[in-house]
Order: sequence, then structure tokens, then C-alpha cells
Amino acid sequence: MKINILTLALFLLCFSCKEYEDVEIPADLPRLPELCAQYEKLLAEAEDGWIAEYQPTAGSGGVSIYMKFHDNGTVDIQSNYPGNTDVQKEIRYRVSGIVKPELTFETECIWAKLYQEAGGDYLFSIESKGNDTLLLKPVRPPYERPTCVVTRANAGNKDVFYKSISTLQKLDGFIKNAVAYFKNLELTGPQGTIKVFTEFNITQGHITLTYQNEQQEVATLERQFKIEGDRIRFIPSAIIGNIEVQYLQLGETDEQGNMLIPDAGLGLSGKWSATHIPAFPYKGTAAFYTTNKNLRLTASEANEASEAMQKLIRPIYAISDYYSLNLYINYFGSTHPTPNAFCFVHNGSWLFYYINLDTKGEDVVYHGYVPPTGAAADQMGIVKPFLDKICDPAGYTVILSADKKTCTLVSRSDSRYWIRLLVDII
Repeated sequence: MKINILTLALFLLCFSCKEYEDVEIPADLPRLPELCAQYEKLLAEAEDGWIAEYQPTAGSGGVSIYMKFHDNGTVDIQSNYPGNTDVQKEIRYRVSGIVKPELTFETECIWAKLYQEAGGDYLFSIESKGNDTLLLKPVRPPYERPTCVVTRANAGNKDVFYKSISTLQKLDGFIKNAVAYFKNLELTGPQGTIKVFTEFNITQGHITLTYQNEQQEVATLERQFKIEGDRIRFIPSAIIGNIEVQYLQLGETDEQGNMLIPDAGLGLSGKWSATHIPAFPYKGTAAFYTTNKNLRLTASEANEASEAMQKLIRPIYAISDYYSLNLYINYFGSTHPTPNAFCFVHNGSWLFYYINLDTKGEDVVYHGYVPPTGAAADQMGIVKPFLDKICDPAGYTVILSADKKTCTLVSRSDSRYWIRLLVDII
């Protein structure tokens, strides 16, 4: 029996040796250092440079990055990412690796910015798809992030890239310089007309589209976008009712400050306008705001508010022990002037500023304050500018988030005053 086992072992050993003898490594296959050097040469020899189309994560928008590599180990970079549109010169890079070639950007630049802010990376495996296309894949988790496609630049795609920077600046300027909160998009085409309230997160390449559906209910659609030349392209296209919006081509601004949209695909065109009042009412939001039992709305440093509103709230934060301002709705009993009050803690004591509430229509609320007494009256000089603004006779539009976790109040007389509050049922 031992002889048979030994014979079998020798047979398997010979078979194994024979198997490896048949496998030949091609003599012309370059070693890793040589392959890395070839990629460095390929990058630097592209006279017009390279353009990367990069989507940091599956949930973010697209960024275009122009790169001109040099044979001294540096690269000049420009992008259409907000705040990073200037040319970044002499960025250090290298192509190296242990298993396969990897492209690393070593100097602080747009790639590091996308890593910090958008979930991207600055370290990729590099793979050639012919002489004109390179694929950059993340070599660190999460590995399922999109592949970055890098294309050899030419006069055509460089023109599109530079136009995209102008488009980004135009969009950013329209949003920042708008004198009103609601950026209402109205488009008309063969299938009819749509009116949409838009909210942008340019850094994340994200847009929220709010509209009224066929049941007269407020509906929300979220899309990523990328800027291509003079267009903002949705990823994927947005279907609102029976109308498909593929992209928005940005035109000129008219005398009223509206951004004209000469083309939105499929025969659509229209305009973007900034207004103090939404294009349609937010169904039921005023009732939610005023009738919920024990509703607490909290404004703290972490929450959003317009700069105009922050100027009124900062003095209150400055004297608040907990740097917060709470609004209680239907919380206080009959011994209090009203069941509603703004309140905060000052020197260990709660100060209450009682308010009355009224509504008009689906989404408009009116505040009116009761003159305070005691310690609250002593701080009225600090609190009064905020109370006067929140009690604007024109009222506030109430916008409730889809998950009912935040509530935004927007002044209907001057929507530069708005505040987003955390919602808490207590």
C-alpha cells in the first residue's frame, strides 16, 4: 500500500511539473517599473493634455478635470468644480505600484478636494484603452465607486470644458445673487408646461426639483447633474408629469433678472426666475406647523439660515447658555399667555417670548408676539429685531421636508429672510 501511495505521489509531481513547463511567460511582457514608465511617457506626450470625466460616488454629480502632464513629474490641473476653476500648477504626481500601475496625485489639488468633500480619491489604478483613453479605478475601498474615464484632449473637447467653467460661474452667480429664495423653473414645450421649484447643491452636483403632481400634491424629484459646455445635464433625465427634461441650457439674464433657458431638450424652453413666493402652495404645511401637539422647532448653530436671518439670531445665541433657540407649538397650558413661545436659556433661566399663530391658505403662517415681562423683557432689546422680522405681517411660507424632519420658514415680503428648523414631537 505504501508503494502505491509513493508511486501516485511521484506521478502527480511529474504531472505538475509538466503543467508548469507548458506555460511560457512572453519575453516581451514589460516588468512593472517599465510599464509605469510607459504610462508616464504616454501622459506627458499628449500635447493637448487629458480631460477626466469624474463622478466621485454613485450618488454625486460629475466633474470635468483638464490635466496637462509634464515629463518632470508635475501636472497642471483645472476643473469645473466650484471654487477650483483656476489653474493649479506644478502638482506632483507619480505612476508606481506593487501589483499594477497606480496614478497618485501627491500635492494638494482638486483631487484632494474631491476626496475631502465629495467622497472621491487621489489614488487610482491606471489602465489604457488604446492611446486616447485611460481608465482610472479606485484602489481603496469603497471599490464600487465609478470608474473615471480620461480622454486625450483636443480642440473640440477643450472648448466644451472651458464653456463648462463659464456655465458653472453663471449658475453659481444666479443662485448667489438672486434676491429671492424660490428659484422657480418654468418650461414649455409640445407636451405642455411645467413649473418647478429648484434647490441646488453645486458642490455635490445635486438638484432637488419640487412640483405639484396631477393630484395637486407636492412631489419631489432628486437628480445628480454634470455641466457639459453650456448645459446642465441631469443624471438621469427628469420626468415631471409626462414631460421629460434632459438638460438645461443656460442663456442670458433678462432685465427682470430671469435666467433664460433657450433649450431643455425635446422642444422645451423657458426661464428660471427668483421670487419671494412659490409657484404653487405646499399642501397642508401650515396646518402641520400650527396644529401639531407639543411640536418643538429648534434653531441651532448647526442648522441653516440665510445670512440676513443669521444677523438677527446671532445676538440671541451670544446670550444663550446653550447656543440654541427653541419654538414650542401647542405646548404651554392655560396659565401661559399663549400655548406657543420662542424660548432660550440665559444665565440659567428660561426666557419666554409668547406668540400667537394664524394661517392663510395651505402654506402661509402668521406670527404675532405678546409683549414680554420680567427677565424676558430685560433682553427685549436683543430679541426684538428677530421677533419683529418673524412677525412680518406678510407672513411666512412653510416648507416641510418629505421626511418631516425639517421645516423651513420663508418670508413672503422678503425671502432673503429664511430659517430651517429641526422638527421634534415631544
